[in-house]
Amino acid sequence: MAIDLTRAFGRTLAETEWLSPEDLRIYQAPLISKLLLHAQQTTEFYRNRFEFDLSNADEIRNNWLAIPILTRAEAVANREHLLSRFVPPELGGFDEGETSGSTGVPVLYRRDQLSRVATKALGERAMSWWKIDGAKPCARIERDLAGIAPPPQGATAFGWHSAHPQALSHFLSTLADVETQMRWLVARQPAYLVTYPPIIKEIALACQRSEAHLKFILVRSLGMVLDQETRDICRAVFGAEIADSYGAQEAGYLAAECPECGEYHTSAEVHHLEILGDDGSVAAPGEIGRVIVTSLYNYAMPLIRYEIGDLAEAGSEYARCGRALPSLRRIVGRYRNVFRFRDGTIRYPSAAHFKLREFLPLKQMQVIQLDFDRIEIRWVSDGTEGPLNLGALTEQVRSVLQQPVEVSVRKVDVIERSPSGKFEDCISLLPQDRSYLPTRR
Repeated sequence: MAIDLTRAFGRTLAETEWLSPEDLRIYQAPLISKLLLHAQQTTEFYRNRFEFDLSNADEIRNNWLAIPILTRAEAVANREHLLSRFVPPELGGFDEGETSGSTGVPVLYRRDQLSRVATKALGERAMSWWKIDGAKPCARIERDLAGIAPPPQGATAFGWHSAHPQALSHFLSTLADVETQMRWLVARQPAYLVTYPPIIKEIALACQRSEAHLKFILVRSLGMVLDQETRDICRAVFGAEIADSYGAQEAGYLAAECPECGEYHTSAEVHHLEILGDDGSVAAPGEIGRVIVTSLYNYAMPLIRYEIGDLAEAGSEYARCGRALPSLRRIVGRYRNVFRFRDGTIRYPSAAHFKLREFLPLKQMQVIQLDFDRIEIRWVSDGTEGPLNLGALTEQVRSVLQQPVEVSVRKVDVIERSPSGKFEDCISLLPQDRSYLPTRR
């Protein structure tokens, strides 16, 4: 039944991606109205949150920005009050989960099965943009596989695309170290790989060191910000491009990179996604703002104007590919990946920007902002040794950040991934506040 629903939803999505912006708004309007009414009638949290007629599309549109933002802290503190007392049976029941906690506090959530079907269909739509053949074998290395696909063997099943239920699907937990991941992939030789950007980079570097033969038709990245260095090394080692996607465990599939225009088209048929500036207004194309999500199909635990803890750059008003789906130009990352300085300057760095391999014989690295004017480089050696020119390295970091920072270097045996299995290459230890956003002038 889920396969049939996914295929049917996919056929609808193939048409709606070409709707005009106005027709998309018309498509969304009854979904939003129905969700708000359900939330008001079946949850404690939303019972008195809306002060306008929820059956009137014009009223909703005119009052939308007045609906208070739901922060992650509020979602954690009010979890029981956010749960719906009644989930319509046609939505297929619900399951529960916990976010990775990469923002500091994990969110316990519920998602109904229809929202899961929508996520699957959205993923397959993105695959169609990249001309992915669902009949060929695919491998996934992800955090949530420890119970079913532990290292070193992982697990193999059938059917990773609804149109090809017999296709091989290989799974491995991120508990495996990079050498184990590489050997596992070499033994299976999948056509496609799905995993986090840092793991893509680590496996590619491991292949270079060992001269292992590993090629893919395409690599799909998820869960973290993708940088150009990872794209370049993936192309050089695996002979493959990367198709990036953007989502959240508690919400689902939010946006997918388009191979034609290079922007990330949002899943407007399933989510109402907003990028808001520092003053709460809608960000203009090219502006960076907070990502605010309303999941239109999750009735088990409605998330309405939910701040997921990410920053993104608003996309073009009209994408050159012709799709009218709203778009993002890039995903900037979590608030804690933003560097702030005493003069008010804000930077959104990636470790690749610093070109640290020109200064250190490193295998792995992490750039930490300890204070407004102090940066620490943590690095793992690749096994070779050489002199360190700290002065030149400091000038490089200062040049990238355009700040007179002090730079220290700390060699470590390993840089641990977070409990989520992810690896953040740039982290600020400064207290988080609203100054992570640029001031609109």
